[in-house]
Amino acid sequence: MLDPAPERYCPEWHLPDRAHRPGQGQAGPALGAQASHGQGWDGRARALLAEPGYRFGIDLFNRQFYWEAHEVWEGLWMRAAKDSPQRDFLQGLIQCAAALLKASMGQGAGSASLMDKAARKLARVEEAGHTAFAGLDLASLTSNLADYRRSPMQSKPPRISLVHGALATLVP
Repeated sequence: MLDPAPERYCPEWHLPDRAHRPGQGQAGPALGAQASHGQGWDGRARALLAEPGYRFGIDLFNRQFYWEAHEVWEGLWMRAAKDSPQRDFLQGLIQCAAALLKASMGQGAGSASLMDKAARKLARVEEAGHTAFAGLDLASLTSNLADYRRSPMQSKPPRISLVHGALATLVP
């Protein structure tokens, strides 16, 4: 039985035709213009959920466009305040994407190292009192990442799901 397609969190933005793999041809069209590099984001965690680039990064990640998710989230990460939970959170997501990209390319050691770094970044956010951050259940993501790290050949790559009702907070 096939897995159902993951929910789209930013359906108004178009997914790439193919996933980029470094060293395997040119990257697809730049996502920067579409993602706007978080120019409208004010740096707050709650406002991050309203940022289309953040949600589009989740769409990309969940469809195994790991390079592309990394690129979109990096624009937001660059705008986050230094030493903030938002910056740690986004860096953790970026490292998750990079880890899964490396895993998909057969680079197990590099993938495992990045998964460990991602887990530490996300744990720092959780330790700061954020069990759900920007609509994302941190414990669920880190648990799924740990399961995948233990047995990548027997596990499906983790997906990111927003907590139930998170998007309802965006309705004016």
